[in-house]
Amino acid sequence: MDDNISQTLKNLEKHGFQAMYVETREDAKKAIMDMTDGVKTVGVAGTSTVRDTGVVDALKETGLETLDHRAVSDLGESMRIRKRQITADLCLT
Repeated sequence: MDDNISQTLKNLEKHGFQAMYVETREDAKKAIMDMTDGVKTVGVAGTSTVRDTGVVDALKETGLETLDHRAVSDLGESMRIRKRQITADLCLT
């Protein structure tokens, strides 16, 4: 891991984020799925990076309440989901 990545991880953690670096999409998906023990709700922000791993579909298949504002077309419902995403047991950004 290069110095920029290492420093970015340290800065995120310093500001209260849990951060990690993984090499592949599959590693990212596995790491995220490993975080779901004891979790009831997962918020999925608009990030394409998380979505590209395929983890959103995997989370939905587990039966966890997956708060995904992109899964609805109604603007009001999308806003309600977005508000719940940030207070979910696990929020992916």
